[in-house]
Amino acid sequence: MKMVDIPKPVAHVGQVVVKVTPCGICGIDTHSYMHEGILFPGTVFGHETVGTIAEIGSGFEGFNIGDRLRSEPPAPARNSAIIAE
Repeated sequence: MKMVDIPKPVAHVGQVVVKVTPCGICGIDTHSYMHEGILFPGTVFGHETVGTIAEIGSGFEGFNIGDRLRSEPPAPARNSAIIAE
């Protein structure tokens, strides 16, 4: 287990970048940190997120920069269902 810096995300076609404000760390995250092998390598902890749209890729419609969103656990952040608040 290690912490790494990752490049700032870019919104590609059909995607948005969300600026995360609060992010929950659940029991699975904590247990996985303490006992390796529970989650796949490269998993980013913190999947209970709230934020605002910071960037919109082409082909993504129905939302605007600044709209508030939350992710729906238990999907990893990269596959989260986005729901307008």
